[in-house]
Amino acid sequence: MFMNTCGDCVNPSHYVTADSLGGGRSTFDGSALRKYVANANGTVIWERSKYTFEFQCPGSEVEDVLSRHKDCVSTVVPINDMYKDLARHELALLAKFHHVHITSRMSASVCRLKFADHSCDSCDEVSSIFKCVRFIPDGEDIESLDKPAYRSRERQAKERQDIVEYVKELKMLRKHRLGIVEA
Repeated sequence: MFMNTCGDCVNPSHYVTADSLGGGRSTFDGSALRKYVANANGTVIWERSKYTFEFQCPGSEVEDVLSRHKDCVSTVVPINDMYKDLARHELALLAKFHHVHITSRMSASVCRLKFADHSCDSCDEVSSIFKCVRFIPDGEDIESLDKPAYRSRERQAKERQDIVEYVKELKMLRKHRLGIVEA
């Protein structure tokens, strides 16, 4: 079987950073990373949160790096067929890490086939660090947090009181304009 090798992983003195990838920062869904993350700093991976790739570091330095970056998580990429769970744009980013050639016209299924025969002896020694850029707890919806059902009772009561006071003010102004004097 033909094996692709990763040039950067063969030379462990050169690690990939977000700046060296270029093309902006692709986001990974928490659901894609959740199974593969080494949770060294106790960070919870929420399925709907978004993560960006930050940099790679030697596996021996991961715990030290994560202790300094509380909003980051680490994983070895790719491991345990992680590529099967990723979207096309995420596969394209991984391809840059490992010098797998993926063109813009390739579908996600073709990209996954490219990773199927990828093997690199040193990949297990290099960990990728991802930073949480959009935090969405499981079961929560950003848009629904502002709906009345999610507002506190105190806030709802204050809003009702504000409306009542506003209506009273409008009635007084109307009576004043019409010249109606209350007895």
